[in-house]
Amino acid sequence: MLCALCAQAQERAFLSLSGTWESSLGTCRLPGTTDENQLGNPAQAPYVTSQLTRLHSYSGQVIYERDFTLPEGFAGKKLRLIMERTKPSTLWIDGDSIGSLTHLYAPHCYELPLLKAGKHHIAIRIDNSETSVPREIQTSHAWTDATQTNWNGILGRLGIEARDEAYIEKVEVYPSLARKRAFVKLTVCTERYEDAMLRIEGEAWNTPMSHKLPPVEQKIPLQAGVTSFTLSLDMGESPLVWSEFHPALYRLHVRLDTDHTHDEQCVDFGMREFRTEGNRFVLAAQENFLARQARCVCISAYRLCADGCGSMAWGAADRQAVWH
Repeated sequence: MLCALCAQAQERAFLSLSGTWESSLGTCRLPGTTDENQLGNPAQAPYVTSQLTRLHSYSGQVIYERDFTLPEGFAGKKLRLIMERTKPSTLWIDGDSIGSLTHLYAPHCYELPLLKAGKHHIAIRIDNSETSVPREIQTSHAWTDATQTNWNGILGRLGIEARDEAYIEKVEVYPSLARKRAFVKLTVCTERYEDAMLRIEGEAWNTPMSHKLPPVEQKIPLQAGVTSFTLSLDMGESPLVWSEFHPALYRLHVRLDTDHTHDEQCVDFGMREFRTEGNRFVLAAQENFLARQARCVCISAYRLCADGCGSMAWGAADRQAVWH
């Protein structure tokens, strides 16, 4: 199975920074939040019902810092700090400012300078104060205490990734059901002009029906800096189609080799086509209804109500029956 191939693929070297950190509020563990580390303000009044109550709320700047040892194999490679989920951040390595990121919708990734093997110091400032984001963001689901809370900290994957000189920066897949093809757009970064060999393998992995794609191998010229190119994959006469009720997915294994570097990436995608016909949305030749908000929704045929009067148990079979 291709999913096993991806699991066994040569992963980029990664130095985890999970563990004990010192912060401006006290010793803590990352990944984690100030709430989880029991740092911050006293518990909120238990009678507050307009939002989620927290035992240890905190709003403001917190600096997290620790020493780490960079392995010999990381020296001379391109290094990237990855924080999978956090709030507006600022990074220092060995006292030097690396930069700041403010977005909330994606991981914070910092390109690091060349570092020698051995001991280094990292400091990260996370700011969840009101002044760190525009006012419009403060009432969003990503910030307000009415939903997931306005936490401070770093969650998910946390560490330093090492990459070779030539590496795959991005893989994007654009399916076309009408043409029975998938267009794969790759972005590759390198520091020199050189030729590389690209190999793509793929197959369906989450469905009882098997479908393996013929491998594609192509020699590509790389330019110094960023090179982008698109390849067309033949999906065969009967590709498995993704839908809500039968979410068939393909997994591509992309491999890039030069004379002195190697990189691999895996990406999942579904063969689907989403378009409009008049005032209807159509997904894979089936009409769909898109809901903006799941409140005050009643379907008399099933006596389902989501206006706060009770739970709404509505499964795939129910949706299918209504839509058909």
